[in-house]
Amino acid sequence: MEVKIFVSDRIDVNSASPSGNVFVPIRCGAVYDQSPLSGAAGDDTGENISEKQPSYSELTVQYWAWKNAEADYYGLCHYRRHLNFSGVKYKTDLCGNILADRIDGEAIERYGLTDERVAAAVSDYDIVASAAVDVSKMPIRCRSLRDHYAKADALYERDLDSMLEAISEVAPEYRETAERYLAGKKGYFCNLFVMKKELFHAYSEWLFRVLGAADARLEMSHYSKQSLRTPGHLAERLFGIWLTYRREHDPALRVRELQTVLFERPVSGKPEVLRAAFPKENAVPLVFAANDGFAAVCAVAIRSAVRASDPNRNYDVVVLHREIAPEHQRWMRETVRDFPNVSLRFYNTAAITERFRLRPKEHISIETYYRFLIPEILPDYEKVLYLDCDLICRRDLAGLYDTDLAGAWLAAAPDPDMQGQIATDPRTERYVREVLKMDDPYAYFQAGVLLLNTKLLQAAHSTEEWLTFAAEPYRYGDQDILNRYCGGNVRYLDVRWNTLIDCDRYRVPVLIEAAPHALREAYHAARRDPSIVHYAGYQKPWNTAECDLAPYFWEAAKETPFYEELFARLCGAAGGKKKKKTGKSRFVLFCKAHCPRFLYRFAKWVQRLLRL
Repeated sequence: MEVKIFVSDRIDVNSASPSGNVFVPIRCGAVYDQSPLSGAAGDDTGENISEKQPSYSELTVQYWAWKNAEADYYGLCHYRRHLNFSGVKYKTDLCGNILADRIDGEAIERYGLTDERVAAAVSDYDIVASAAVDVSKMPIRCRSLRDHYAKADALYERDLDSMLEAISEVAPEYRETAERYLAGKKGYFCNLFVMKKELFHAYSEWLFRVLGAADARLEMSHYSKQSLRTPGHLAERLFGIWLTYRREHDPALRVRELQTVLFERPVSGKPEVLRAAFPKENAVPLVFAANDGFAAVCAVAIRSAVRASDPNRNYDVVVLHREIAPEHQRWMRETVRDFPNVSLRFYNTAAITERFRLRPKEHISIETYYRFLIPEILPDYEKVLYLDCDLICRRDLAGLYDTDLAGAWLAAAPDPDMQGQIATDPRTERYVREVLKMDDPYAYFQAGVLLLNTKLLQAAHSTEEWLTFAAEPYRYGDQDILNRYCGGNVRYLDVRWNTLIDCDRYRVPVLIEAAPHALREAYHAARRDPSIVHYAGYQKPWNTAECDLAPYFWEAAKETPFYEELFARLCGAAGGKKKKKTGKSRFVLFCKAHCPRFLYRFAKWVQRLLRL
């Protein structure tokens, strides 16, 4: 007996699925997936209606299974909703759902999502369906299934009447059952079922015939995105109507109802991969990480990189994100349109990162931790360049990428800012020695530009381990993590490849001035002709008119579709109300950096006294 339960997977989520032969993941609406990340089958092969996914939802997967798959039992479930095949009844919410966390090994055993348990649960039955739910007991009390549909968000009762008209046209013998079913209080929801082959084919033929007639009657030209899913919602009611009719007209029909399990975080812990966009021998893989608010800034960084690129090399650019809007993605692609040797792709990390407690800190965003995903996301490359978004490239990055790592885990430039802090603040030195476990605090590097040895980083720690480290409250987030766990395995770059700007007229005259002499000299030489300008810190060209080295940024920004938006941000920041100055004076900051602790406290006391 071969059982196949087809799992309707979203194309934008790397969802977990029970292992074995029974559960068959199918990418729902695969025709809209421009860059499929996995080898999972899609509903756009063979005979299909994949293009109807925006309105038919998971029904495109059912249609594909009906027309293209062979099994003794056919089933349908969702990437986050499964039937409970365990035989054990669990507590449910008012909507009839068992609420669960993840689809992991424990959950698979708990809810019987294995080949053996599924086979045992269905073998004595013709149809296994999700248990009927009483809508009068739901949070929004409903008098009937019709009332429940009428009260649902983004649904219109008139479409239910169109469905009844369609039944009268193509399956009139079901009309009386349909009226009675909608007048009742118990209904079958979510299109979850397993049934014998002959029943599945009979049901699918009936469903798509009725739904096609109903769809022809619907006027959805002005419907919202949610309302466009009306045919999928109607199909839930049609399943209940069909099942009720079959039970009434075939007393020998064996039907079993099972609880529904709703997984709140159904994502897979294993990242899906991006294959190299070009032959590896001539490619330079570049990775950025951004959110939607930083899309414009990221576009400027990408533009600066490609305008300095070598036309004889290929550049595989990947942007890691969770929420960059499609429109912003399109505008970002405009920045590389004139470069046939450049590929720009977007990778949504939400399915991976939501499993970990990543902490934003001041101007350090969650996106900065995405660099730890690179070894698994881009397995084809042995080396990958990671770049923060708040920087400008003035040299071809192929020169940096070709650096021989010589067995190091990564290459990075030393951090003159942090080394100045170490030299002037004993607390910072203790932090680096005791928390980051660095024997030599002056080996601290800046992590905004990294050449990563992906194979060695992955061999040292798994993706899950790196992200677990990121859950700890380090002062400088991912940068501290890399300095702690990569110590002794770093090749140091010329600071020209990561030239920090001055910040608040304090970083250069105070901190970098206090850094070791050789690094201080190298920094000032780099400022005269930087290969990469890094706007690290809270002052940025788009929020501070007097930002250090801002002309490099605006020169590249003018060549992107985001120029006006960025300039408007700057004007808004400059035109805002002047806030009362409450920060420390430069005199106090100087005392903090160069004087004993008691003098620093005395300087703060004097500052407060002068304010009075």
